[in-house]
Amino acid sequence: ARPGTSVLAAGSGTVAFVGTQGAYGRLVVINHAQGLQTRYAQLGKTSVRVGQTVKAGQPIGSVGNSGRPSSQETHLHFELRSR
Repeated sequence: ARPGTSVLAAGSGTVAFVGTQGAYGRLVVINHAQGLQTRYAQLGKTSVRVGQTVKAGQPIGSVGNSGRPSSQETHLHFELRSR
């Protein structure tokens, strides 16, 4: 993805973490209903805060390359986890 492309929340939920975390780089974690959690890593920028409620499709940050070690291309690392 191109640097700066908007990253949108996959579903509605509550922001549980915003910050830098090792190889993930800039990371946003959202807790969803039914014990699901999404993680958006390698972000260039974040635009949400912990405790904020987000809706599906809401911008939460932008594509970047902030992890360690840096990859050669900008991208979004996306995870869906069951808590």
